[in-house]
Amino acid sequence: MFLFSCNSTEQKVKEEKIDSVKQDSIRKAEFLGKYDRYFNDIARFIAGMEQEKGSSLAKFDTMNAAKEYRISIGEFFTRVNDKNISKMRAFSDNELKDIRKDSLVLFYPFSGPDFINSDALFPEAFTTVMLGLEPVGGVPDISDATNDELKTMFKALRISIDSIAPLGYFMTNEMNRDFRRVSDLNGTLPVITLFMARNNYRILNVKKVTIDSEGKLVERIAGQVDKDDPTDTYISGGMIEYMKPNDWRVRKVYYFSHDASDESLAKTPQLIKLFGTIHIDVAFFKAASYLCSWMTDMRNFTLTNAQTIVQDDSGIPISYFDKNQWNMRFYGKYERTLKVFQKGFFQKDLKQIYDTCKTVKPLDFSFGYGVRIKQSNMLVAKKK
Repeated sequence: MFLFSCNSTEQKVKEEKIDSVKQDSIRKAEFLGKYDRYFNDIARFIAGMEQEKGSSLAKFDTMNAAKEYRISIGEFFTRVNDKNISKMRAFSDNELKDIRKDSLVLFYPFSGPDFINSDALFPEAFTTVMLGLEPVGGVPDISDATNDELKTMFKALRISIDSIAPLGYFMTNEMNRDFRRVSDLNGTLPVITLFMARNNYRILNVKKVTIDSEGKLVERIAGQVDKDDPTDTYISGGMIEYMKPNDWRVRKVYYFSHDASDESLAKTPQLIKLFGTIHIDVAFFKAASYLCSWMTDMRNFTLTNAQTIVQDDSGIPISYFDKNQWNMRFYGKYERTLKVFQKGFFQKDLKQIYDTCKTVKPLDFSFGYGVRIKQSNMLVAKKK
């Protein structure tokens, strides 16, 4: 009787587990059924990943262009991961634990499509707000693409992201040119989804957004046309909804293509108005062209609203951090700037800190412009 009872209990537990898996599968199907799977399918395709069962793009997997691209981009991401991304993740686990938290909100001005680096350092980001001059773009339509057309698209993709391997950052001028090589690749959104797909994130939705005069996020403004021009008064934006493996929460990335100079923001105050409604846990600057040296409004907004700022020396100059308000720690080396930025952007006070501070820790990965002169540096500033 005892043995029979044990066998009966084990069978019951086994049946309950099977039923639980079945119910999870049903819930998953119902949840994903609310979204258009094409967004995830096309992201996997441009990321050089094989299509999942039921994909309308499965037929393209056998084309020579897709096969060749799958091999080359796979090797590319192996190099990027081994050289930098894996080291950034390890650094984040060891050094940024105090600022990382569940459902973190990340603000990344002057980002371009650089989701790959921000995600490596801040994987908990639940909402990421990015800003740059690169166009927003949209989702490529390859339904009738030929092998030669795919080759052209894949070549443009590789050119647009290749700088991330040796430099660790994107070249804005080159990207603006590369994005317009083919109509199927015309902005940052497809590149961001490519990076997400390479991390096995599922893309649920991709759509255009803008900001109305009240500072509210809307899909469109009646009577106005989105020209995807960062210098006009219409704020071009895009939103990507995605989720991570084994996590059913929907995360969001917002990207806005807009000039953040004081003159431009004076004409479009709704941008800062919207940003002001966001509780910014971390602001992130990397290879930011020293823009906050003279963009007063963006600099002041970030210093006022961000709880933590993580940056290389191209972000907010050290002289603007009030020691009574910020706890700061330093990593890497700081000797000079790139020659193109030497005039006006070298920070003597920052060099003095690096020369005299005995608590500076090393960086074992490339970060920001310093990669070109072997002196990557990072500041982590937390509000007291």
